[in-house]
Amino acid sequence: MAYDIRDSASIEYLREYVQGVSAGLDARDATKSLVPTWLALDGKLKAARDVRDDARFERVRTIRRYGVVKTDFLNALTTLSGTAFLASGKDASAVPYSLLFGRRRAEDVRELGFNNLRDFADTFFVSAQDVRTPQLAPIIAATQAAFALVFTAGGARQAARVALVSHENRRAELVIEVEDLADDTEAKVLTAFPGRRELVRTLLSPSLDTGSGDKKDNDESQPTTPPAET
Repeated sequence: MAYDIRDSASIEYLREYVQGVSAGLDARDATKSLVPTWLALDGKLKAARDVRDDARFERVRTIRRYGVVKTDFLNALTTLSGTAFLASGKDASAVPYSLLFGRRRAEDVRELGFNNLRDFADTFFVSAQDVRTPQLAPIIAATQAAFALVFTAGGARQAARVALVSHENRRAELVIEVEDLADDTEAKVLTAFPGRRELVRTLLSPSLDTGSGDKKDNDESQPTTPPAET
């Protein structure tokens, strides 16, 4: 086919192209029979768009949830750090502070990503089992409960990211499907109208400037949505 679709074309761009081709085919009786196949493809594109948008929204939701529960966990950890420091006679090298935090300060944990934070928590709460300071027990328990929420939210955030990335594979498949249908349509149009290359170009060119002879404003020469999916 003479009119390739960009590999990075967005779902919105593909839908505009498919809608345009459908309208062009519907403009003459001899090609109306090809319209339903194009509209069916538009239905697939719309469904893929909805799935992608749902994945995007879920990704945003999981990021926000993770941020909130991580903030709560860090606040609990800071409270534990301060209380442990006082219980150690304000000596960071003394028990129980040294047993819990060693050389790491609670504020250092703030910059850890989810995987490193999970590793920190695994070691931290094992060490916390050896703390024998009664006043710290409820604070350790509250901190551990707060991290449990971080663990759940972090896993959900990672799953949402994977789901969103998987959309890219579906989008790439649909680019190929659009191109294949355009190839098939080109062959059928040329079979019905031998030598009518200008008709093929008018029907299938990705650009809206199809050589009809009309003067066009600049904003009518290309589809209205950005072609690249990011």
